[in-house]
Amino acid sequence: MSGRFSQLLNLIRSLPVSPIRPEPNSQLSVALEGIVSRNFPIDASRELSPSEEKAVERIESSLQHLKSNVALTEFPLSNRTLRPSYDPVMYDRIVQGVERASKGQGRSFWRRFFQLRGEA
Repeated sequence: MSGRFSQLLNLIRSLPVSPIRPEPNSQLSVALEGIVSRNFPIDASRELSPSEEKAVERIESSLQHLKSNVALTEFPLSNRTLRPSYDPVMYDRIVQGVERASKGQGRSFWRRFFQLRGEA
């Protein structure tokens, strides 16, 4: 399993960077690496059950599909999608809101009441 586990982690680490949030610590690969390391045993002496083996194969297949960037080539993200004209800093505000929420901070009452967005 150790070889299969390291192969899976290498595949996860080779995933392309998200164009919406390019920071290295906020990538899908970081989350997937944590999930895989928590849910699959590293012990090389232990054999995988057939259901675990099937799950690993499905994960590898899905990761290969993500790595090939098929969706991004079929449905490319235009600048209008990444920076909508009605709210060019929308994704920046979402990222900042999630970061503030993870710290336990929120928007003030008057910003929520008047639905003020503010700058990114």
